[in-house]
Amino acid sequence: MVLITRKTDISSIIILPGQKISARPFNLNHSFLPSSKNLCSVDRESPYVHEATTPWVENVNNTHFTACVTRAGRNDYPSDSFATVDWVAYQGSPPGGVTGEKKFSRWWTGTSCETVNLPSLCIRELQNFAGVHDDISVNWLAFETLHRPLFSEHNNVSFVNGDLPSKSHNFAFCQDVNFDRTYNANPIVLLTATHTNVCRDGWRYFQGYCYRKVSSCDSWNNGENQCATVGANLPSVHSQEENVFIQSLHSGENGWLGLSDINTEGRFVWSDGTRLNFTYWASRQPNNFHNEDCVHTLGSLQDCRCKWNGVSCSSCHKYSCKKDFNECQSSAHDFPQNATCINSVGSYTCRCPLGTRNNGRSCVGCPEQWSTHNYSCYYMTNESSSKLNDAKEKCKQMSAKLPIIKSNAENTFILGLMSRQKVWEWLGMERRNGKMVCFDGAPAEPSSGALYSAWDTFEPSNGLNENCAYLDFGKKKWNDNICDFGKANGPLVLCQKRA
Repeated sequence: MVLITRKTDISSIIILPGQKISARPFNLNHSFLPSSKNLCSVDRESPYVHEATTPWVENVNNTHFTACVTRAGRNDYPSDSFATVDWVAYQGSPPGGVTGEKKFSRWWTGTSCETVNLPSLCIRELQNFAGVHDDISVNWLAFETLHRPLFSEHNNVSFVNGDLPSKSHNFAFCQDVNFDRTYNANPIVLLTATHTNVCRDGWRYFQGYCYRKVSSCDSWNNGENQCATVGANLPSVHSQEENVFIQSLHSGENGWLGLSDINTEGRFVWSDGTRLNFTYWASRQPNNFHNEDCVHTLGSLQDCRCKWNGVSCSSCHKYSCKKDFNECQSSAHDFPQNATCINSVGSYTCRCPLGTRNNGRSCVGCPEQWSTHNYSCYYMTNESSSKLNDAKEKCKQMSAKLPIIKSNAENTFILGLMSRQKVWEWLGMERRNGKMVCFDGAPAEPSSGALYSAWDTFEPSNGLNENCAYLDFGKKKWNDNICDFGKANGPLVLCQKRA
């Protein structure tokens, strides 16, 4: 992580006596296109965008303030790769706006949020957990209307949760935005991020689940029963990230987990029935001291480092409720329109109609008059070809290839397509270095490691110039043969391609 600070002089600005000065940085600027501005900062000499950066200000007084920028990542950029920071200084509220300040007494890894009258403010660490941080103040500025001349134009940019980031953008999410107006000089663009909470009010979303903290203390059984009334359980934990997140809900204080060995001593299970695949016990825990059958978190205070501890189930602690977030009943899923959303615990899947597959954008199937088998499409041309290369070219014209058979089910399916002609058809293989090999490079002979083959007895015989192969309908088997039958009719052409 890189930290850069600069002292900024504001002594030339007219200051109202007795009124607090606020300053706020907005953007880190690098290079821009003349007619649009990319929402990710781009290095002057590199096609990749920068690592995540966060600007802030310190030591604000009536003559200057300190502008700071930190960058997360591997620190493999040149030391002079930063450029400028756009900032605004103000006293009181601007026309159409409201300002304020909120103090965070403790914050850490896992987003911490505070609610004020208008906006909700959230902060978090860019790096892994490095301890609880105390006492930070956030100045906020909210506008009722974004009006001229303060703002020349405004809009929003939506980043769909589910799209993959591009390598060309250094695996960041970027979009080019065109200005509505033409400017004589590069304008200053102010950006702010807004995240939509997909869970109901009072609940927090994290990795496929919704969580709600209960600030009053109660016994383990009462807490579990209260969670059950809203279709939830005391939280189960399946990763260190989730462990830190759950404990951050109570600002690092103690809280119940849904783990206990109430039914069988020494056999700890989660109350929601999920598998016990992660634990984070404190030293010499669990020890069943005085029938400590339930588990709570020790939090991050007093150097407890988010460990777990066994306690009596009747003791009183705060707790959180955890329940699955049903993506299929909300707009939080991303799948093709003709697919079916199937909710699962902590996630969801997309099921395409039978005979089609999800290519990441839509459910795709086979063209008309093509047959479908195991996500592949097959078309019997009813034409024979005396040369292998001519047969390959016929399939290529349909964006297909000669068939490569990888299972007995596929072999039987293709024989069914041949039932009207009851002859033979080309296979997508040829001899290379003395061995039959499929066009995709996979071995076609058992002696070479083929996972499936249907060669006839004593085949492939490797006869004179028998460097190609066909499927014989009568014998239901494969046979090697020549690749050019001259003027004689060769095998039929069957084409195969991915659905």
